[in-house]
Amino acid sequence: MTANPAVLGAQRAYQLLLGRPASYLQVAEAALAIDAHCTSERLTALLDATGRTATEHEGDVASIVTALMADGLLVGASAAQGVLINEPDGLLRPSPGLAELIESPLGLGRPLRVALAEETTESIRQSLRILGVKAPTRKAELIEAARHALGDPEFVRNVVATAPGPIRDLLLAFARGEEPVVDDYRPFDATHYRARQEARNWAVQRGLVTGGHYGYRMEMSSEVRLALLGPDARAPFTPVEPPLIVRPVAADRLAGYSVAAATDFADHALAILDRVAIQPLPRLKSGGVGVRELAKLAKATQSDPRTARLVLELSVAAGLLGFVPGKVVVTNDFGRWRDRDPADRLVVLLRAWWSFGGFASRATDGDGTTSPALAESADCPLCLAAKQALLTVLAEVDGGVAAEQVAARARWRAPFAHLGVGTATAEIPGDESDDPDQDPFAVLWRELHLLGLVADGAATAVGRAVLARQWAQAVAALATAMPPAADRAMFGADLTAYVSGAPTSAVSTLLDSAADREGRGGAVGWRFSTGSVRRALDAGATAESLVRSLSAIADGALPQPLTYLIEEVGQRHGVLRVSPAVSAIRSDDTALLAQLVADRKLKSLGLRSLAPTVVVSSAEHDALLAALRTAGYFPMPEGGAAQPERAAVRASAARTPPARRARRRG
Repeated sequence: MTANPAVLGAQRAYQLLLGRPASYLQVAEAALAIDAHCTSERLTALLDATGRTATEHEGDVASIVTALMADGLLVGASAAQGVLINEPDGLLRPSPGLAELIESPLGLGRPLRVALAEETTESIRQSLRILGVKAPTRKAELIEAARHALGDPEFVRNVVATAPGPIRDLLLAFARGEEPVVDDYRPFDATHYRARQEARNWAVQRGLVTGGHYGYRMEMSSEVRLALLGPDARAPFTPVEPPLIVRPVAADRLAGYSVAAATDFADHALAILDRVAIQPLPRLKSGGVGVRELAKLAKATQSDPRTARLVLELSVAAGLLGFVPGKVVVTNDFGRWRDRDPADRLVVLLRAWWSFGGFASRATDGDGTTSPALAESADCPLCLAAKQALLTVLAEVDGGVAAEQVAARARWRAPFAHLGVGTATAEIPGDESDDPDQDPFAVLWRELHLLGLVADGAATAVGRAVLARQWAQAVAALATAMPPAADRAMFGADLTAYVSGAPTSAVSTLLDSAADREGRGGAVGWRFSTGSVRRALDAGATAESLVRSLSAIADGALPQPLTYLIEEVGQRHGVLRVSPAVSAIRSDDTALLAQLVADRKLKSLGLRSLAPTVVVSSAEHDALLAALRTAGYFPMPEGGAAQPERAAVRASAARTPPARRARRRG
């Protein structure tokens, strides 16, 4: 049964168009732009026929119109009992849901039926009178009368032809977008300002421009713009998907690029997460990780901020990172993930990327400002649709395709997906954009290559497995090429250690405990120092146990400079002991001090004898004095004390206002 246009809302209209190519959306937008006088003939004339014969063009438009009518997106001018009836004049009426879904069809502005709904009844009536059109009584009827009058291109052009020359020129400039209807921020020109005001007032009086009563949303409707653009105006229409020029890419070259990118990203992810495990990231009060902390993390792991941002976002989505008050920390799942093979670890992040509803590596907001990482959860189905569309286009061909062609076809197939502005007709900035983060396609294209899903403009074996959600196949494709986790390290006489490839959890944990990480990538490096070895001994290791542990992972014998360093630090470690102490008690009576330390009533003071004549306490000075006096001892502060009475007088005087003190002295 055909949909009832009275109940077809924006959500249903969106669902019906979601699976359709851009040509369906283009016809729907053209019908909305024409609106009151929409017919198949006007649609055929408005839509661009470049590259096709007149017969082919008419057939393409007719087939899409039929499909849109079957869905209830275009209906006959009247409907009765849910059954659509085409009136003899062949008028087509876009459904209300379609008008609600697409606010500015073809980028020409809102249709009259939407814009006039915000006008007052009296303003519409006055416009009709000036135009010489009979004005009904009710507002709904007034809007219909204005729509049919101003939706007639010949009528609008005849009205504008009666305007004075300067006004006519400005109205045509409004229609072409050469002159904004609302005031802009150009330098003030009194003469030009008066001319614009006069042109707008003239157009508002006749309904050619709406919003004049409020001023904040003055606009020219799509019907009026189309009329003033003239009969030669054409709307984009691409009934055939954009072509792809496929160039061959050698299989070994493609596999090599893919593995290199995947391995590099896996190394970045491992280095970043290992660092967060050691040093949690501080969170902003507003949430997320600030740009400065992100830059520090990227520098410390030899990554770039976008890669670090991508790793953090995917790690949270995968459950490897979590939040505690004020910090980002690794979760319990991180340890299990860390113990897996490199291919398994990477696929965990790839699965998180595939289901991530947003642009994980995007660093700037819509206004161009850099945003914190992990600031908010991403749940956008149209971002997911963009990934699906891009990978699908690439997986259908055997070879490499230019980015612009991939974008054009993906936008044609999924015009609502977040792949850029418009219905697959806008200019594609691609990687040439001044700020690639402002172009969703450029962000996804970068991520596809960064993750090894696309290489040299072609879908890789891993990318095809991700598209098919064959995760075991993705692991197999990576495992055959990615080096296994390394459990051996090469130690140098310059107090360095290197691990070729990704180190195992045990190796990285051991080296991180006793050395400072310096490298990332094909060879991960650490450097030993007095401070780093001391850190390991502070954590409970001994010089002997540390040498044994390092020897167990060494690819050969440990260099003598390293063993000498560990032994030297071990000999010096702990020679000095530091204990917390706040107050000290001094007395020449050693027996009395010994009695204090042994007194059970003073146990809470934490008394310890440092010398025969010195005892220290963890209690504050005043609390220690009070406790000793309560226990029956007679201590004095070091240096003596003032008389309590005089001290009390001075304290009272300090709290007394000057005027009161003066009276007391008098």
